[in-house]
Amino acid sequence: METDFQDISELENDLKIPGITPNEVMEKSFYGTHNRNWKSYLKSIEWDTWCKPLDAKSLLEIVREREIKSHPFNQFF
Repeated sequence: METDFQDISELENDLKIPGITPNEVMEKSFYGTHNRNWKSYLKSIEWDTWCKPLDAKSLLEIVREREIKSHPFNQFF
């Protein structure tokens, strides 16, 4: 994972500060490191395979499948 930190332990040190929440660490990374560029911020996150962001085409297909399964007349499709 490529980061913009000078030292990778900087993030770990932020988590050790009493009273700082993970949300505040995320905001510090978003505003400070990535200069409010949400695309570069999302690219910096190491995604697991089960929680990768979906593209629009695959998301629409999943929604369509759910609608067909839950439709009252699904036995006729």
